[in-house]
Amino acid sequence: MTIFRLLLLICLMPIAQAHPGQTIILSQSESYSASLYTQYWQAEDKQQTLADVLQLESMQWTPSTSDNISLGFSDTPYWYRLHINNQSDLKWYLRINYPPTDYYDVYLCPADSKDPKLCRSQHQGELLPFAQRERYNPNFVFPLHMASTDYMIYVRAESSGSYQFPAFVQEESQLNKSLSINNFLRGSYFTMMLVMMLYNFFIFTMTRSRTYLLYSSYVLSFLLFHMTYEGSAFQFLWPNSPHINEYALTVAFSVNQFFTILFTASFLNLKRFSQTSYNYFRLLALISVLGLMVAPFASYNTLLPLFNLFSIVISFSSFVLGISYWIKGRSAARFFTIAWAIFIIGLTSANLRTLGFLPSNFFTLYGYQIGSFIEIVLLSLALGERIQRLQQEKSSARRELLNTKQQAINTLKSYEDLYYNSVSGQFQLDKELNIHKTNPSFRHLIGFEDESQFNFKKLSLYDLVKDSTDVRKLKEKLEWQQKIKAYELAMTQRNGNQIIVSLTISQNDGQDSVGYSASAIDITDKIQHAELQRKAQADRMASLKQLIVGVSHEMNTPIGNIALSKSFLNELIEEIKQQDNQRNLTPASLNEVLEQQETTLNMVGSACDKLSELTKVFKSISIDPNEYPQQRIDMQAFLKDWIDSLDNLAPVELDIQENIECDCYPTAMRIVLQQLWNNSIEHNNRAIMDHNLTIKIVVTVEGDQVQITFSDNGIGLSEEECQQMFLPFYTKARGEKKLGLGMYQIYNLVTDLYQGKIYAQPGEPQGLKVKIRIPKHNDSNL
Repeated sequence: MTIFRLLLLICLMPIAQAHPGQTIILSQSESYSASLYTQYWQAEDKQQTLADVLQLESMQWTPSTSDNISLGFSDTPYWYRLHINNQSDLKWYLRINYPPTDYYDVYLCPADSKDPKLCRSQHQGELLPFAQRERYNPNFVFPLHMASTDYMIYVRAESSGSYQFPAFVQEESQLNKSLSINNFLRGSYFTMMLVMMLYNFFIFTMTRSRTYLLYSSYVLSFLLFHMTYEGSAFQFLWPNSPHINEYALTVAFSVNQFFTILFTASFLNLKRFSQTSYNYFRLLALISVLGLMVAPFASYNTLLPLFNLFSIVISFSSFVLGISYWIKGRSAARFFTIAWAIFIIGLTSANLRTLGFLPSNFFTLYGYQIGSFIEIVLLSLALGERIQRLQQEKSSARRELLNTKQQAINTLKSYEDLYYNSVSGQFQLDKELNIHKTNPSFRHLIGFEDESQFNFKKLSLYDLVKDSTDVRKLKEKLEWQQKIKAYELAMTQRNGNQIIVSLTISQNDGQDSVGYSASAIDITDKIQHAELQRKAQADRMASLKQLIVGVSHEMNTPIGNIALSKSFLNELIEEIKQQDNQRNLTPASLNEVLEQQETTLNMVGSACDKLSELTKVFKSISIDPNEYPQQRIDMQAFLKDWIDSLDNLAPVELDIQENIECDCYPTAMRIVLQQLWNNSIEHNNRAIMDHNLTIKIVVTVEGDQVQITFSDNGIGLSEEECQQMFLPFYTKARGEKKLGLGMYQIYNLVTDLYQGKIYAQPGEPQGLKVKIRIPKHNDSNL
């Protein structure tokens, strides 16, 4: 669900509102949607220049009335202009989020100038080398080097496709944020599509089902088409060959249509169940092949509308057939039908936008991407019906298939980190997996420091792997595939330690004794590190969930009181109006109503004060290093000074050696110590009354770390409670109007500000003990 939450976040990102004909005033870091500020003019021919455009009258420009300009297809270029008043010294950029455009010529001119020589020009486009772009991104980004005055931006757009102008004027930080989110979304989409393609391709290798191969081809062709459409293919595959873009989109479109038709016919088994439908789809396949043959030679703006219409025909034909097969009781058809219904919605909106019938907005720009991924997942589920049938027929093949799918998923997840900072060992194997001709790195990997010991030692891969079943599976895969990459295997070193290695093995042709060349990489640390990161992420998410629940709980009551008071005040107002209309309003009744209103307003004020107090408390748990100046202090003098400032409610013992100097945040340290002291006092009232409560502070130095142990002999906490006490809103005194944020605040101060550690444990034999470890010196921050 993360990808869809991020897409929704983009929809809700604040963008300055525009009104037709107004000037964009740049005064602070923002992102402006430029479409409503834009005026456009269609050139009479391609030869008209900036000098001609500067002579146009204002009435010849058409102001945009939409927040996204969509002008359909045209044989002549379009010119856009927008007026900007710069009142800041920030760096501003013009970003155009529509990659399939041949040329963009951007001119930055003084607002009242008619002289083109005073204008600065920039040129980018799909038919220009990718290296000319300002940023390494499919979006067109143009820097606006402006002084604090008025400017007019003129943009000449020339395209063989439709004319769209989703443009934004953004300050540099806003631009970086937009491009980062765009890169993340693109990468996530590509990764998910590749995972689905490889996942089903691996199933094909196990089942040899033609439908799985066609489905993988369909997913891959759709991904290549999408990358071509949104500019990633140009960015990564042929950045120095822009002429390929003249026909790449139509070729990719045709290939995708071809595999879509073949997959649909194979999945629904049209040849067996409906000869008429099968012949109809053969005709569609023939048309797609003809389109593929014509694509490199025909006009782009002629073929693309036809291909869009043809794609709609294919989608609706597949959808109608899916419905008919669903009605006939074929279980897999329900996923197929739902998948195409979702995809059709996104595809239709995208095609109608391309044809100029719908405006360019978030849903028409990204709807088909969301719909396509959901369709891919649902179609994969539909293919899962076939897996179930295979499981019923061949129970033994089921286990191997699940292992293969899991291996594919794990390989995709860990592939990027396998070779990073790892030791690589090179060795050779014979057909029986006996080891020959190792290099020093491999011998070191398996624990042989002395080469002479290894020279007289015959080793087999079976000797190094604890579970011989894993080696047999590896051998079977080698005999079948002849080459294996990134195969994870548990191996045992000479000293008995177990490590995880990633093996890459390929068959050697023309050699009898040595069958395979192999390399091994130790990935034990990477796997352990990934597990630690996963646990840390889970802990952070648990803390965040606790914080959100606590905020909602604490703010619910005052907000409810305000809502109730509003309703009651409305009733009082209606009552006064009714009495006034009926001439029944007396001074006594008016005074009574006023008193009730005063009481209600006091309730509202109390609720508002409560919300204000909560807001201050929530703000206090956010750590801003600028609020805590750092200085080097004598810990003994600092702690004695703090102890002298305490109320005499319980004795505090200090155990510290002399001359401990520490780079410290004194204000933050006082907050930490005061909260720990308050915690002991507030939760041990009985011990205070009996004069039994004692607080002890022990400070020691361990290497470059200072450890502060704060303990008391009060009622203490259990082990489980000690694990929870640093969570937000955790308190054992909620009935006493305690929010439970004090320990959460000191946890943030210690871990975020000090970059230290804090944990709690039950005292011995009773009470509570809190240990804090912080760096002793941090000269870089002084």
